[in-house]
Amino acid sequence: MANIARLCRSRAPSIYQVWKPTLQKTPFALYSSTSKKVEQSEYVIGKQTEIDPKRVQEIIDEGKRSYDEQNDINSPYYLTWGFDKNNFIDLWSKRFILFFGVSVVLVLGPVYYHFLPDNKNIKWNRAEALRVLQERREAGLPLIDPDFVSRDKIVLPDEDETSH
Repeated sequence: MANIARLCRSRAPSIYQVWKPTLQKTPFALYSSTSKKVEQSEYVIGKQTEIDPKRVQEIIDEGKRSYDEQNDINSPYYLTWGFDKNNFIDLWSKRFILFFGVSVVLVLGPVYYHFLPDNKNIKWNRAEALRVLQERREAGLPLIDPDFVSRDKIVLPDEDETSH
């Protein structure tokens, strides 16, 4: 068993060297697939992918659009929320859902729950327990009476019922 463990420890570095990623040694930043469809593409030159700087700048500019430009329902860059095909209904549906989802459910819901009546009498039970404890302390009695139920009322099982 010790020989197998020693063998595994000695082979582990060589296995790691074989599977070690060689990203630092790659000459190109982008590679294309080796499928025939990609080789026929006009954007691929050899193994390196051609990058159009104008298209890259367009993508960057799309991310820099202002909030008003994206939310103007007449703008061609209107950011749809997916509720309706009509931009006006789509925008107001988003506002309506966010208003009720955030303000009504997440704010007014916990407030309503906080002010519900005490149906389980948790507060009353605690107050009553504290009152009984105070009375027992003043009377000099133990806080919990060992004879809470009188011994005469307790019925023990027969000897044969308890033995297995």
